[in-house]
Amino acid sequence: MSDGFEPLTREMMKATVAAVLGEEPTDIPDDDELQLLGLDSIRLMHLVERWHRAGLELSCVELAQRRTLAKWRDLHSTRLPRGSQLRPGHDRLPAQ
Repeated sequence: MSDGFEPLTREMMKATVAAVLGEEPTDIPDDDELQLLGLDSIRLMHLVERWHRAGLELSCVELAQRRTLAKWRDLHSTRLPRGSQLRPGHDRLPAQ
């Protein structure tokens, strides 16, 4: 894309969560409660911080109230106008 941005896709969101949990994206079902998969408050804060830097305004409280990846994606879709884009490289946490 000419402006150097890319959209945050469902796959990118899943990959970010999987990286934080130390899992493969295929091991993260869209409808399972992420807390039961090991997503604690510290990891959630890392996700939110990463996505804030990318321009996505979601809060820890909002995400904690919506316990599945599918619900997070639904929330995300209400925040960015169609065609909105995030800075590349900010869709995933760095490898640790």
